[in-house]
Amino acid sequence: AEIFEDEPSTIMQTENNETEQEDTAAQSMSEEVSSEPEKQITYDDLNTSEFCEMFYGDTLRDECIKLNYEFQEVKYDGDIIPQGVVCEVEKILQYTRENHNKDFDGVYWDEWIKDMGWESYSVQVETAVEQIPDILLDGYCEKVFHFSKDGGYDYYLSFHDPKGSSKHGEVWLYERHGGQYKVIAFLQTRGQNTGTVILFDGEYYYVRCERNPYSRNFDTAEIYKVGENMREDNVKIKYIPETYSWITEDDAQELKNRELKNEELKNCIEKAKQEILDEKYIERGQTDSIPDVYDDEVIGIDFANINRKAYLQKEVFFPYTYRRSMALHCKFVFEHKELDNLEYDDECFEFIGELVQMWFEEIDGTVYTFQLFSRPEYQYMMRVLKVEGENIEVLWQKYAVPQRKFVIYDGDVYYYM
Repeated sequence: AEIFEDEPSTIMQTENNETEQEDTAAQSMSEEVSSEPEKQITYDDLNTSEFCEMFYGDTLRDECIKLNYEFQEVKYDGDIIPQGVVCEVEKILQYTRENHNKDFDGVYWDEWIKDMGWESYSVQVETAVEQIPDILLDGYCEKVFHFSKDGGYDYYLSFHDPKGSSKHGEVWLYERHGGQYKVIAFLQTRGQNTGTVILFDGEYYYVRCERNPYSRNFDTAEIYKVGENMREDNVKIKYIPETYSWITEDDAQELKNRELKNEELKNCIEKAKQEILDEKYIERGQTDSIPDVYDDEVIGIDFANINRKAYLQKEVFFPYTYRRSMALHCKFVFEHKELDNLEYDDECFEFIGELVQMWFEEIDGTVYTFQLFSRPEYQYMMRVLKVEGENIEVLWQKYAVPQRKFVIYDGDVYYYM
């Protein structure tokens, strides 16, 4: 049988051709890989809790500027409450900024009475019930004060929480004499801070502070002359903003020294600063009730500058309960899908500030984010962000801080309907 063998040159040529084909294929695959476009960032990629915390300023929410004001006593022209009591209560309102996270609960008033060197009339509820059983019939009793007057008359002033959604309080004044007792005064309060009873120049006064239900600031004190006419014999002292000015906090010195080069952006900031301080936009403590306003707004905006548009649903919400303030609820939606982490719908507890407004300005093809936050002590913080994908840069940040004034009202009566 004949054996046919390839010549060596033919075998080498075949091997070379196979090698060249493999190299060509590998080079082609390499070119295909290198020619693939870089991954485009989408709003789904930004839908993280870390990005949301930076974008909505969660870490900044309880910050405010510490201010030192020289105390100025305001003269009270009326004859219901002594000037000395009015002055001491004004000091309470002015110096709350030193402990703005402190509530005016029973512990605070016990410490205040002790610091003033006054006698405490607070008694245990159980002790008071032995003399006035009806105290337990008027809702949940949080505090009772007992004091006596000439002639063998005993008085029990009790503060009650009705435990309803109204978040108001009730004050009952009982008179006990000769083994008999009766209610001689009743009033309602806007908040549920108990207050205290003091003795000044031979008369008893019931003092309490309350939080503005709209701004969540402690800005009001009430002084009642204890007696049958408590609802009329009282004064209300409000400590509210009169004027505002913009300042930069010391910790943000690098922002203070940064010179914005974009003139159009600087003009937008100056315009916003002026509009924000307008009385129709900023709360100055004059609103005593929460308005019934609920509005929706949908904005299509590429706020992250990634050449894609997201849709922001904004809800300016004034809740009915007193535990929350005005808040701007924001929800971003991309391609008909809700981005849960990019949703701002936070509770406002105690002195935590809130994002109350957010808007956008497109300048030279770049979208800038403007945000306004409420802060304790009637302060506001405005900042300007430049968002580029996952990177968030704070370009500008300042605080609007108030110069506050005292306003005194006589005989103010509150009724919860």
